[in-house]
Amino acid sequence: GARGMLFLHMKKCVHRDLAARNCLISSTGRIKIADFGLSKLIDEGENDGEAGTNNSNAQVPVRWMAPETLKKPAIYSLRSDVWAFGVMAYEIFNNGGKPWPDDPVKYVATQIRKGNMPKMPEATPTKVVDLVSRMWNKEPEKRPGMRVIARDLCTNIKELTASQGALKDDKMTINKIKGVSRESFFVSLLCG
Repeated sequence: GARGMLFLHMKKCVHRDLAARNCLISSTGRIKIADFGLSKLIDEGENDGEAGTNNSNAQVPVRWMAPETLKKPAIYSLRSDVWAFGVMAYEIFNNGGKPWPDDPVKYVATQIRKGNMPKMPEATPTKVVDLVSRMWNKEPEKRPGMRVIARDLCTNIKELTASQGALKDDKMTINKIKGVSRESFFVSLLCG
C-alpha cells in the first residue's frame, strides 16, 4: 500500500505499473507490491531525481497512467505513481473493478489527458475521495507525495475502514481468503 510505495519512492524507484493486479496478498493479509517489469530508478541528476522519460516500446497500462505519461516523450515520475495509486484506490472501493472497463483505450487516454476521471464509487469514504482528487491533479507538482498519502491514510485508517459500508460482507470478495480479516486487509492495502 502507501507505505510500500513510500519505501520505493525513498529509493528513487518509479514503479510505472502500480495497480491492484500488481499487489499480492500474503498469508497474513499483508500487501506486497509486485511486478517491477516497467519500474525505473530515477537518476539523481535527472530533474532533481524526480522524473524520467520512457524510451521503451513496452506495453503501457493506460487506465492507470497520469496525463504527463500519455505525451511524447512520456514523463514518468514519483508523482505519476501517485496518480496510479489514486486509480488503485478506485479499484479497491470498486471491489476490484477497473475504471472505464468497457471503453476503448483511445477514449480512456483522451479522458485522462483532459483530467476527466471517473467518480469514485459510493462506498469510498469522503476523506479518501478528497485525497484521490488531489492525487488526480493534472499538474504533477500539485499532487501529494507518498509520505503525505501514507500519513493521511494511516492516521485515519480506523475511520476509513468503518465508514460508509466499505466493509459490508456482501460487497467483499476478501472474505473468502482463509485467515485474512477484512479490517487487517484494508489497513494493509491502503496503509501498509
